[in-house]
This record gives sequence, structure tokens and C-alpha cells, in this order.
Amino acid sequence: MTDKRTLGLAKFKELSPTGAEGIRALLEDAAPGTYTHVLEVAFGDLYQRTNLDPKIRQTVSLVALAAANQPDLLRIQIDIARKLGFTKKNCRKFSSRWRHLPAFPDRCWASAC
Repeated sequence: MTDKRTLGLAKFKELSPTGAEGIRALLEDAAPGTYTHVLEVAFGDLYQRTNLDPKIRQTVSLVALAAANQPDLLRIQIDIARKLGFTKKNCRKFSSRWRHLPAFPDRCWASAC
């Protein structure tokens, strides 16, 4: 059986090859150990589950990061959303509903979608 860290790293690299290092850099200075938690719980456990559509799960992640004013992490998750199949229509719909949140990076979102 593969451990959650190995599963998480594989899933993270599949969805965002450069995102893993980006998140590590952002989190390790401010909150040491958080990167490992994100890797093992979010990507090693939650992203492995098949009972929730990945696009719905990703939408929840995007909203949470925008509401928490986390534009750097949000940019990484936008990249993952595109790899999960977010279309231009999905992007426009998401953008119109959530652009009022303080962290919503209009320029980043527009270029990603």
C-alpha cells in the first residue's frame, strides 16, 4: 500500500507540476509543516476519493482561497482547475459569481481561462 505522502505528491505533480514547489515555498516560511499536511490530506487523501466530482471539489477550493484572500495559492488552484477540465464557460461563470471577493485575481483568472 502506498502512503498518503507519495500519493499526494504524485497527484499534485499530475495536476500542477510547478505548483507543488510554489506551495512549498509559500507555506514553509509562514507555516512550517503545513505543506506536508496539504500534501498528505488534500492530495494524498481527498483528491484520491472518487465519490465527489473533481470539478466540484476544485470549485470549493477556489472559493475558499478567494474568500481567505490567498491570491498566490489561488493561482496554483486555477491551473489545477484547467487541468481538471474547467472550460471557458465554467471560468466565466465562476468569475461572475466570485469576483467581488478581495483575493479574486481578475488578471490571473482571465489569463488562465
